[in-house]
Amino acid sequence: MDPVVVHAGDDLPTLDIQLYDGSSELDLSAATTAIYAKFRLKGDDTVLATLTLAKISGGGATGWVRLTWGATTLDVDAGNYELEIYVDFNASIQTVNNYYLYGYSSDVNSTIPVQVRDDF
Repeated sequence: MDPVVVHAGDDLPTLDIQLYDGSSELDLSAATTAIYAKFRLKGDDTVLATLTLAKISGGGATGWVRLTWGATTLDVDAGNYELEIYVDFNASIQTVNNYYLYGYSSDVNSTIPVQVRDDF
């Protein structure tokens, strides 16, 4: 999958992502279900930020979520980063490796690649 391209210091774009468990859309509609994404430098173990994703399109019943970058999340050096999404189903955790990233493509068994470019 081609990486999501963002610029250092920016706060946008938001990312709309549909989450799957195998070939089935994840039902995220329970009020106690929360969705998060860890952001890190590719190849590094240090998590730079943990973002809370919002349920969209039917309250999460069809697996659609929106990632909004934090105010300082992209205040990092240019380079290759990655996102890993996990769902907290009322204290039962599931890491999500199957997703469709709106405007990009679908992928299986991977993190979401992010390329941070220097600003002018």
